[in-house]
Amino acid sequence: MAKSGHPRLGFIGLGEMGAPVVANLLQAGYTVTGFDLDAERLQGCVEGGMEAGVSGRQVVDVSDIVLTSLPSSDAFVAVAEGERVAFDDHRHTPSFWNELMNGLG
Repeated sequence: MAKSGHPRLGFIGLGEMGAPVVANLLQAGYTVTGFDLDAERLQGCVEGGMEAGVSGRQVVDVSDIVLTSLPSSDAFVAVAEGERVAFDDHRHTPSFWNELMNGLG
């Protein structure tokens, strides 16, 4: 949990959709660590206040929740398999997700 009381968020994929989502999360007071293969996209989000991850694996390791914005299911699988990351949701209850989403709205 970050100092703000919000969960630490990770974000993988900082393109046309991911970067604006990260900007909104930062504006809402979340701590976000992100990663993108494109160094310019990563740097743009860092300039907006995001912490840079060095890999998808590192983003997962430092985050309570990881969000992705990738161009396809194949890209998601490549990230998960390439980083040997298992994305799961067994740690959080539905009420947790409802509270998180209501806080973002």
